[in-house]
Amino acid sequence: GGGTGDDTTSPAAGLWYPNWQEGRDECVNDGEQPPYMTNNPSIYMHSTIESCCEQNYSWILNTCEGNQGSDTDGGTATSMWYMNYSAGTDGACTQDCSSGGECGGLANGWDILYETKSRCCDNRKPWDDACVDGEGSSTDGETTPSGTLMWYMNYSVGTDGACRQDCSSGG
Repeated sequence: GGGTGDDTTSPAAGLWYPNWQEGRDECVNDGEQPPYMTNNPSIYMHSTIESCCEQNYSWILNTCEGNQGSDTDGGTATSMWYMNYSAGTDGACTQDCSSGGECGGLANGWDILYETKSRCCDNRKPWDDACVDGEGSSTDGETTPSGTLMWYMNYSVGTDGACRQDCSSGG
């Protein structure tokens, strides 16, 4: 007989394994694991995706469990915001999506995700006024904190820097 997860064919049939050889930070159960994993199932093979992710990707558990290994793009877009260093020399907050809008492609498992672009900028580039207001400014009606009203040095303004106040309106 054969239900899913049934291991009558081989010790590793239907089991989940870490797919780190392709650098995709996911657990898959496609039966294409390398021989060393099949030969050591107690170390590499798991009956559930949760178990596989907990043992092999504990630092990116949600990302791992969201990647079911069936999509060719490597995972599921969340539409949340993250600091994308490939978007520019010093990074930009972009959306975790495949195309359109301010998509920066799918976020990596180690990227910290934020609900809004403002939160991404506030947490990842608080010194850069142009982060939120940069290309394609869109706040989508989100409420932004008023800021600390403290002053800081902003080197993106000029070569020698300029003092700027941490506030939501251009002060």
